Amino acid sequence: MVSVLELVDERAEELLLAGVLMNPTLLGKAGEYGLTYLDFYNDEYRKLYNEIFNCYLEGKLSRSEILKRLRKKGFSEELISHLLSGSVDELTFERAVLRVKELSQKRQLSSFLSHMQERLSLQDVEQIIKSLLVFIDNFGSVERKTVDYYQVGLDISDFANLFLSAGKAQPVGITTGFAELDNLTGGFRKGELIVVFGDAGVGKTGFMLSMALNIARQGKSVGIASYELDREAISERILSIASYVPLSKIRQRAFTPEDVESITRACAELSTLKLFVFPALWFTLSELFYKTKRLKEEHGLDVLFVDYLQLISPDRHRETRKEELEDTMRILKRMAHLLSVPVVLLATPLQEKPKERERVEGHADTVIWLKRPKENSPQDKGIAELVVVKNNQGQTGRFHLAFMNTTTAFRELTSNYLRNIWDIEEDDWDLDL
Repeated sequence: MVSVLELVDERAEELLLAGVLMNPTLLGKAGEYGLTYLDFYNDEYRKLYNEIFNCYLEGKLSRSEILKRLRKKGFSEELISHLLSGSVDELTFERAVLRVKELSQKRQLSSFLSHMQERLSLQDVEQIIKSLLVFIDNFGSVERKTVDYYQVGLDISDFANLFLSAGKAQPVGITTGFAELDNLTGGFRKGELIVVFGDAGVGKTGFMLSMALNIARQGKSVGIASYELDREAISERILSIASYVPLSKIRQRAFTPEDVESITRACAELSTLKLFVFPALWFTLSELFYKTKRLKEEHGLDVLFVDYLQLISPDRHRETRKEELEDTMRILKRMAHLLSVPVVLLATPLQEKPKERERVEGHADTVIWLKRPKENSPQDKGIAELVVVKNNQGQTGRFHLAFMNTTTAFRELTSNYLRNIWDIEEDDWDLDL
């Protein structure tokens, strides 16, 4: 087995730190390679990089502010002076980032193989191979990720054209397209963190995508970070909501001529919308911040949706879940401020851990609960209840939306919907869920 010391290059770590101390904006370049403080081997350098990154998240981007923080945190003048004694150009910095990240990955692989070797007598070979395949699948190569996001409409049009041809067998903030929600909240404002709670299967992702589509149709630029669904699954869902064609048909590629016409129209519309998705299955929050920042610089950004809290990879592993949750919520709130956009975070209710739920709610500016009867239950009438339980900028209250089970879309609840779908007159509404 390779010695750990053979997988360490402290000079590269020093050059990297010197680069960000001299030019803190280079942190963005490091982030493009997915670099985090955990990639440093030297413990002192690891802590130093983490403090510099925290300054960056807090908007303290000047060298003087960073040096002041490092001195306050007890880093020695000798170390700081040593790092500032030379000069590091961008090419040298980029090479140092690549070197540090590459060696970090090799150390992870070496550690994993050592662990597997120790367990060889305890597990059968098949199980070890499965574990190794999972590790390799998540490992990835060190490269600058130049395509961190994609425009949903253009991507959907590409794959939709393939299967369609084959299947000829005023509020202040950003308005969501749901009038009662906008009236209560005044819209989603810049710098706000909005949390949407909902049980598993209640339709949180469908609600998020319905809002995202409504906002994009207003000409706004919308970002969606999904820690749950891959690229194709998200595209299928958005296409179903936009076209009114059932999601099951889109997944099976089984269309009627009317479906083909609806999908064609939806693709034409989606290709014009600024709707961008980050397939964020393995992103840490710092990686998401860098990629979102680049999206805003290149295409603008008016709102960011994150799906969902329990799947987010923490930047640092803490001793307790409480500390990790505090870090995650604090960074998301900071992201909203630094990017100057509302961040809408989906989450499961954590009913078995009320203190954790209270911590999440404590960091949020607005908290919305999404409730819907279990599918196919007698109470399931295609109606969802939404309750605004916290609103730092306005009222609290409840309202109802129509839920289209076949497309997972949420739409305004109208008397026509109740009359046509459920034969209910407006005067007879009984919507207690």
